[in-house]
Amino acid sequence: MKLPFTIFEDTKMDQMEVGVIGAGKITERIHIPILLEYPKTIVKYVADIDIDRANKLAKICGCDAIEVEEEIEKLPECDIVLLAMPVGVRKPYIELFSRRETPIFVEKPFAKNIEDHQEFVGLNNKMVCNYMRTWFSSTKQMREIVRSELFGPLKNVRIQEGLVNSLGIGKKHYRNDIRLAGGGVLMESGCHTISQIVDILEGYDITVKKSDIMWKDELDVAVEVVMVAIKDSDVKIEYRASRVESFEAEAEFEFQNVKIRFDHTGSNERLRVHVEGMNGPLIIESGRYATSFGEGVFLKWAEFIQQINSEGEMNTDQMTGIKVTEVITGIYKKAKGGIKI
Repeated sequence: MKLPFTIFEDTKMDQMEVGVIGAGKITERIHIPILLEYPKTIVKYVADIDIDRANKLAKICGCDAIEVEEEIEKLPECDIVLLAMPVGVRKPYIELFSRRETPIFVEKPFAKNIEDHQEFVGLNNKMVCNYMRTWFSSTKQMREIVRSELFGPLKNVRIQEGLVNSLGIGKKHYRNDIRLAGGGVLMESGCHTISQIVDILEGYDITVKKSDIMWKDELDVAVEVVMVAIKDSDVKIEYRASRVESFEAEAEFEFQNVKIRFDHTGSNERLRVHVEGMNGPLIIESGRYATSFGEGVFLKWAEFIQQINSEGEMNTDQMTGIKVTEVITGIYKKAKGGIKI
């Protein structure tokens, strides 16, 4: 993987040994190529409950393969650990590496609920969650437009994403097990979108007002949510996501006489600015941040490693997305009954 120019200071430091736990697709396709290419990291070992998967990636990295068993205390020491496993089985690993005072890079979502999230960040002050869409160029540009009030105060936000293709994952996939996945469409994809909303609306207090959920086998397969973000004024946020209905992914941010639209799920999306009275949108070209999925993940790694090696205190609440978990927990709690299919 060819890594992009990093916006972070290129401080001189020794290579950091990364212990990789979880040898699934995200590790194979994204994390391992980044860790092998990035001069500041070296893979120390790859561990998985499936030793064949661990061996496959370990050969690529030239490191040890470890079969994960019940006695996880036997896992070797490392400078950073990557936990790329379902959220429902993550707690013992966070506890173990927190006791060792090892920085932890966690795949999304960070925790099943706000109570677990608060417990985890109380154990370790050096953790990050891979909400990599916050480094998409379109997300950062939208955040600056809202912050600067370039088009005046923000009025309304509408975001939607249809995820029908995610149904074809097989009955035995962890995402179809509530104990492992922790939730359905909100946990799998909604957490990314909520992370973008929280990042763009930094400084706003976001409250869930209404939540309608469709359920299948204890998992949420469709959600329709109304939230309000409060700062100097109230901003209405409407969000819907579905695994059972097909529609285009799109975010719309509405100002006084301007609406900005873009596909928030696309890494190389450009903002389309629709000005009242004008024919056709103005296009804002991508900036200097991530314009691919891999670049977004890399910038998460670069940001985390820089903060680990800096003298300042890490804002672990922000790095792990505690406000994201607060919103998702609020959506589940606000839903009353819902429809079962």
